[in-house]
Amino acid sequence: MHLDPLDLKSGGPATFTIMGETHTCTFTQADAALTLTCPNQEALQITVHEDGSLTPVGTFIGSMTKAK
Repeated sequence: MHLDPLDLKSGGPATFTIMGETHTCTFTQADAALTLTCPNQEALQITVHEDGSLTPVGTFIGSMTKAK
């Protein structure tokens, strides 16, 4: 699933780009909650909506939708 600035690969790493820097991260998902863990960063909690969009919890990052 690719959502700008986040690219999640099934069974593999995620890439997360913020402020011009791309990070290779890991992620886990349980129902409508996704946890993104990047090196040297706090884990980012993300809500997964029924339409596939994602909303990071407690950050300035807005909702992300699938890229076409």
